[in-house]
Order: sequence, then structure tokens, then C-alpha cells
Amino acid sequence: MPLLYAASPQCLRRAAAALLLLLVMSSAALAQPSALLSTERAAGELPANGKLRRLNKVEAPLVQAVLDAEEIGWDLFRYELLHETAPFILGTVSGENPLEWNGCIVSREHGWRVRFYSMRGTTPQAVADVVFADGRDPAVERGQGLRPFSRKELALIRAREQVAETQSRICGDPATLIALPDRSGPGVCVYQLRAPAFSTRLPEGQHSRYAFDADGIGLLAARDFARSCSLRDSKERNKVQTYTLTHGGDPVPTELHIYLALRYKKPIFIATVDNNLFWLVDNGTVSIQH
Repeated sequence: MPLLYAASPQCLRRAAAALLLLLVMSSAALAQPSALLSTERAAGELPANGKLRRLNKVEAPLVQAVLDAEEIGWDLFRYELLHETAPFILGTVSGENPLEWNGCIVSREHGWRVRFYSMRGTTPQAVADVVFADGRDPAVERGQGLRPFSRKELALIRAREQVAETQSRICGDPATLIALPDRSGPGVCVYQLRAPAFSTRLPEGQHSRYAFDADGIGLLAARDFARSCSLRDSKERNKVQTYTLTHGGDPVPTELHIYLALRYKKPIFIATVDNNLFWLVDNGTVSIQH
């Protein structure tokens, strides 16, 4: 059996963001927006998060693309919050005997948990799990009884390590690596996110996605969402601080736009140049602007 440690009160206060995140996870309307889609609604008024949203200028396939982007963007936001919170919890529990680890992944196979690992050559070894259970305080599992990594978890680790070997900083800023299952197939994806420390300015570019096969070994595709190193200041629009971006190459906003709007807690207006449409990304949802 793995040893189980309860996090200290100080740690729990610092982990408040993760606990608030769990409330978001429990909301089906936010966590699974695609469940609200039906073919009858696809080209017209679409209920989302309990409200009517107009997409009547958008063809049905693009509506589905929007909903897919929303789901992935929410996952990036959730996973990053867990990535940021779990190491502090683990460090608080470890005390004067800190654990050595190379990286971590978020797993949902046995509830929400962040699984820390160390590399022994090319083989990852489980070090500890930080478990986020609904209705309970976060806890740390460590010791000989830790569950071995599943095939999918090993794929996430292999893919993450491949990206980590090539990139650690972007435009002088630290890089955050988020590995998650590919929603479009059996493979895994690693998102390399530019994360300026203590900045309220939105990093417009230098975010990347790497798609790997089901074993996390073969790189199938790579994409840079934008190449700019610039940081965007927010602008006041109707007394609301917003960002405005121009985006080419996609007919709809991408998962990165949803993630950035959630992370920086401000609406983003996006002009997609390929179809001359104007979009609003706000609170994890996308709507068409007229």
C-alpha cells in the first residue's frame, strides 16, 4: 500500500486555486460543452452554459470545431492549474526530505491526480501522486505501493520528455509542458505554453502543439500557433479590459485562445482573416460577433 499524507493547512490555503478548479470540473455545462450540441441546433441558436448563443453565420462543421476547441482549451486550463498546485503540495508534505522528480503528468484514470516521475535511463519510475478527490482535501500518495503507470500514462510521459529535451524556455520565458490524450485519435499531444512569470500581459505567440502516436514515441505533427514573441496589453472596450487578436490559418478560434482567455481572465476578440469573421472568447466559450 502507498503511504498516504494529508496536506497541511498552510498548503491547503495555497492550493485554493485547485480546489476552486474542482468546482469547475463538477459542472457538466462547462466541462463538456460538446454535449450541448445537436445536429438540429448546429447552424442556429446553440445553448451553451445555460444561455443561448448565436452562431447563425457559421456552418455546422465549424460549430463542431468551436466546441472541440472549447473542450481542449478548458483541459489546458485545468491541467495547468493542477501542474502549478501539485508540486507545492508535494513539497510541503516532503518537508526536509524532498523527493527527486523529473516531471509530472495529469491522469484521470483513477480520479484527478498529478503523477510525479523520475527517469531511470529511458524508464520512468513513479515517485508520488497528488490526489484531488471531490469533497476531500488534496492528499499525497508515495511509497512502494504506488500504482504502476498505465500504457496511456507512459505514452504521455514519453511524449512530454521528448519535447522537454528540446525546449525549456521560449522568448526568455519559462515553458510549461502539458501532456494530454489526443481527442481526435488514440495518440497523445504535448502543448508547449509560453508562461511569462508574474505577467498580466498576454503572450500572443510561441505556443506549440506536438502530436504523437499512441505510444508517445513517434512525432506525427507539430504546429506553432503563432511565432511572435510580443506581449499584448489589454484594451478597454465598453469599460471592460479585453484583448484583440488577428488570427490566420484557422476559420475559428483555437484551443489556445480559449486557454489564454481563461488563464488571463479577460475576454479576447479574434478576427479570423480567412473568412472575415469576428469572434468573442469569454469565460471558456466562443460566440460570433456581428
